[in-house]
Amino acid sequence: MFWRSTYGADENDLTSFDTKDTIDFSRYDYFGGSWSEAKEVYNGSLGSVKGMQAAMIHSGNAIVVFVLDRDPENDSSADCEIAYRVIYADNTMSDLVVLTNAAVTSAGVSLRNNSLQPLTSATLVASLLDENDQLLETVPTGISGTLNGETGQTVTVEFSQLGSRVVVYAAAPGEDLLIFEGLPVSIGDFTQGAEGNYTYSISGVTAEKTLVTAISGDGEAVTINGEKVNSLSVPIGVDETAITVSIGSDTYVLNITSTHTCDFSGDFDAYDEHGHWHICDRPGCTKTDEPVPPQLRPLRLQQRCHLYQRRHRNCHL
Repeated sequence: MFWRSTYGADENDLTSFDTKDTIDFSRYDYFGGSWSEAKEVYNGSLGSVKGMQAAMIHSGNAIVVFVLDRDPENDSSADCEIAYRVIYADNTMSDLVVLTNAAVTSAGVSLRNNSLQPLTSATLVASLLDENDQLLETVPTGISGTLNGETGQTVTVEFSQLGSRVVVYAAAPGEDLLIFEGLPVSIGDFTQGAEGNYTYSISGVTAEKTLVTAISGDGEAVTINGEKVNSLSVPIGVDETAITVSIGSDTYVLNITSTHTCDFSGDFDAYDEHGHWHICDRPGCTKTDEPVPPQLRPLRLQQRCHLYQRRHRNCHL
């Protein structure tokens, strides 16, 4: 559940929320019969909230989309923008993404130290992705250094182009970073085998894809499934999927066993003299179903074949 939390200092102006204008959320645990602790989705730093819509998406994730008024004192709607944030199934959150009126993307990035002790932060780097999770641009956020206890830093990151969402990772000197977004896997889970590679296996995965991000702490070369990139969206196919990441001289192999089944819907994809068959429509899967003999073809395919024969004599539908 998402709700707007507001407070105004002027009792004579009840619609002016100049003191507090945030969005919070809580998730209900059906089996436990209780609500999770309320968390802040938007802290009000970028403008006043003018409208809000929330929905469940895939794999237990939720999204909240809202309208920001950058200049509440101005009645014009020209300074209003759309923002959104994804709440994952484990109640962690993506970064706040703001879709500006210009041909660029702005994102609010926050880092908070919930400890009483000072925190020495690595430099946070933000990456802009398109609708297919392909990397468009990476920029430093400016958040780094020492963060005192119970304090936070919030900055607005400006990209030079439009994108669909933003991910943030910490580029710590001397420490390699390896993230499989949406999967409970970290670089510390991998163990080194006799051949020198680091491997880890995970099963029961329901996600359709994962965004893999790899950063070398020493500036060494990085490849993901053979491509020289730091971020790559990898589809998770039927049964087993292997993702290979090389960071310098170290190679990490993640073996994923999914719960997916093949999708053989739609028209036939291939044929020979023995019949027609489908190829699985799931990304990364090349499995086929059993061929349908010519005499058992669906009526609509027979009709199409007869029409084609009258025109061209031969038909392989």
